[in-house]
Amino acid sequence: MKELLPKISEAMNNTFVGNYMFSDEELNRIYDFTSKLLRNYDNGRGTSIPQEYDKLIFIAMVNAVKTWKSDEDTFWECIYKKLVGTNGSQKIYVHLTGVIDRLGKQGNIIYLSGCTKRYYATILAHTFAPLNSTESFLELCWNLYSEDMNFTYSKNDEIFVLVAEELKRTFSNEKSLEDDFKLGSGVYSLRAGIKRMAVDSSKEMVKYIEGTIALLDKVFNGEILDNDLYYNTIVYDWWREKERSFGLAKPKRKAYERTITDYSTIRPKYSYTGQQAVLVIPSIRLKNNFYDIPLLNIYHNGELVAQQDMYTFGSGLTMATKQLTLCVDTLVFEDGVMDCTLEIVHSGEVIYNSKTSLFRDHLLFRDDREILQEECLPGNYILFAPKLEEFSAYPENIKKVPGEPNLYIVQSKEGELLQNPKRTIFFVLEKQKRNIRIYADQKNNVKFIHDSEEFIVIDGELQVVVKSDIDISKYGVRYESTDFKLGDFTCTENDGYRTFLITELLNVCEPQKISIFSYVDNKIEASYNVVKFNSISITYDKKLYFDKENHGTVRFQTEKHDKSVSFDIAQGDIIIPFDDGDVVLSPPVLRWKIGNDDFSFEYGENLWYKDYSNSAELVIELPTEMGYQVFLTNNSILSESTSFNSFKLGEIVWSVLQDNKSEICVLVKIENIEVIPILTVCLKEKFKFSPFAIKGKELLWDASKAFIGDSTPRFRISFHANDVVKHSFDINENIDENYKSSCFSLSELEIGIYDVTVDLVTRKGFMTEKVVCLFDQQVVVGDINKIRFKGKCLRFEKVMLTGKASYEEIKPFYVDHLWYIGEFDGCHYYTGSVYIINRDGWKTYLNTMLNSQGTFDSVNPIRIELRNESSCFIVAGANPDDIYDFLGEFTLDTKNRISNFDRNTRGIDYFLFTTEEVK
Repeated sequence: MKELLPKISEAMNNTFVGNYMFSDEELNRIYDFTSKLLRNYDNGRGTSIPQEYDKLIFIAMVNAVKTWKSDEDTFWECIYKKLVGTNGSQKIYVHLTGVIDRLGKQGNIIYLSGCTKRYYATILAHTFAPLNSTESFLELCWNLYSEDMNFTYSKNDEIFVLVAEELKRTFSNEKSLEDDFKLGSGVYSLRAGIKRMAVDSSKEMVKYIEGTIALLDKVFNGEILDNDLYYNTIVYDWWREKERSFGLAKPKRKAYERTITDYSTIRPKYSYTGQQAVLVIPSIRLKNNFYDIPLLNIYHNGELVAQQDMYTFGSGLTMATKQLTLCVDTLVFEDGVMDCTLEIVHSGEVIYNSKTSLFRDHLLFRDDREILQEECLPGNYILFAPKLEEFSAYPENIKKVPGEPNLYIVQSKEGELLQNPKRTIFFVLEKQKRNIRIYADQKNNVKFIHDSEEFIVIDGELQVVVKSDIDISKYGVRYESTDFKLGDFTCTENDGYRTFLITELLNVCEPQKISIFSYVDNKIEASYNVVKFNSISITYDKKLYFDKENHGTVRFQTEKHDKSVSFDIAQGDIIIPFDDGDVVLSPPVLRWKIGNDDFSFEYGENLWYKDYSNSAELVIELPTEMGYQVFLTNNSILSESTSFNSFKLGEIVWSVLQDNKSEICVLVKIENIEVIPILTVCLKEKFKFSPFAIKGKELLWDASKAFIGDSTPRFRISFHANDVVKHSFDINENIDENYKSSCFSLSELEIGIYDVTVDLVTRKGFMTEKVVCLFDQQVVVGDINKIRFKGKCLRFEKVMLTGKASYEEIKPFYVDHLWYIGEFDGCHYYTGSVYIINRDGWKTYLNTMLNSQGTFDSVNPIRIELRNESSCFIVAGANPDDIYDFLGEFTLDTKNRISNFDRNTRGIDYFLFTTEEVK
């Protein structure tokens, strides 16, 4: 057993010990060694079993019940069969439970000690047994993934904690570990292992839920799971059945809507739909009382003017409100401004109050987003303005949207502005391109949002810079509503410019408005919305975020504040609630896109070259301070184009087609960080993974995510046996957003093992086909158990006798005509015929055998119950139509021959066999 010690240690390092997969040969050795330990101990050949074998025995117990499917009454019986070969004694039971106790108290295993059935629950948790319980849990997680998470997995999502807490609350009040779990219209057969883990080990339950959702996300998106972990194989098998249940219409991810999990970060936003201005209230995940409908209250001047339910959706394990959209026109009151307050109440608790954050007298949109900054690039905008007459200035090109009372299309030019008594927006190509400018020691990648306005964040001086030939007596500084003469501030002069220090006006940690105005006509020449912090420090846990490195933690520190938050770059900017506003951080992210595609921070695997023209450009986005180079796997540097941060990817891809390369990998080398692969462009067709699955005598086909190539390929699927094609058919595909999987019958094939090839068939000439093999795999068609012993016989030369701890050699006998009966309680049963080889080398079938009464009993057929890959239990005189109807068990006579006598013989617990070809 010494050579197995590293694997035993590795298995024990798994959170769930049963997740480690031993080979059949290794398991046989573990069972045999454990059996000798237990049988010797039970027979009095030792006062105890050394504790150094505790881990080995626990692993043996865990693996013994992986296929157990019955009720609790047969649980220990299943363990005894594998480890002892007979019914276990009280002595063995005490030792096995002692092993679990010791390992649990030493912290070597998850130990569910909070209930009377602690040993039962602990073993089941480590084995993911019974299988129907784990499959019910997968169904539960699937509903969570599809209904609550919109087929989107985010690491460390708060939903996993919420679900674990809900399960703990539910199962803590249950009287029986064997009762089904009802949720909405669903019934889930969760059993002791999962239930007690939810109650006794909440942290591990959170990890278990998240790990399962992560696996479901992979299989949903067509990824291959590593098959060296037992739980992965369970998930994969379950998923194949789940896919079949979808029929031809696989569910799809809805348009992405971010669900808010932290009530303090609820932020309704104004948006433009292309037709009207709206206020969007995001989806909110409820923390408790899931079946209570939240209520939206709308107040104006302190009076309730509207009220509506916020309908919810979800699996029942958690619930979230649906995204709610309000037409902004309905929020404009008599005074022509939007000054309503929103309040969301759930179960009597106010979970959100907008206060004054949604107050507006106008809205400016670029595309669909509201613009909050004071300086914008010239271009096209949408203006929502109930009182346009109050604007003292607006761009020359402005026109009303037909049929909309408050919407205007604005085409702004360089130098124009949009100005009313409360706000001035400058349209400039270069920021602050004027004779009078405001400069600040601004912190990049951080801003402050207060009452719907955007404020720059500074840590240092705020200055007004004026050309020396400007008459400063004509200009003043307006701080909030107080005016100061510009000339009264400390001034320095250099290179034709005068610099005035106005930092003394600012209060620390407060949003403030600074503007430079003309005394002549009160025109705003420059303005800044400012928040000043002292000693700002922004610390991220990584230098850069991209692909799988998409989660992080940031610490925002100032002289008076210290706040840390976790984030996911997929959710955009980081929001840190801060007094009456929000600090908004932009983390350092690597993003890329090709042509007009959307930016992505994920690795672009297996892009198809024909989807891009030879003029397609790769655009890279990185923090400004990070220098970088883009190059290919052959170390050649990718040429830059004339556009900023753009590279000639299409040109290089199409130029290497004649080089017979299969793919091109693009990498970004970033100074002082690392070399990061960002995408791979495929130049030849291929399958990323298997496009099919075999279930019984059906082939489920789905090439949509597996195939890289043109969208209308033709495939030929062929089944080979002994280098002969037994069955073949073609599939003409049309891979688009409406793609549906297909199911093909394999009824023409006999049960057996086949080599399957998937060929791409193309036209080489008018009549000639070009066939290229893209994928091959060996598969089993039908039930493998039915052909396990096809053309084989079993040779028996050893047995384990009752009450013994070592094997006894016997006179050889054989079994052929093996026929699979079926699986019952996780055990596989066969019938067969017993025979011996006589002195002449001929088979002699033991169809009948003499019994103790001097009569003959019918022996054949016998019934075999597999214990493992090399041992079994045998009963004689079996009824092929009823596995529980048989004559009796063989014994061993004084000449070490199998016998039908019940006197002067020894009992046999189980038989050992080898497999041979039938002669």
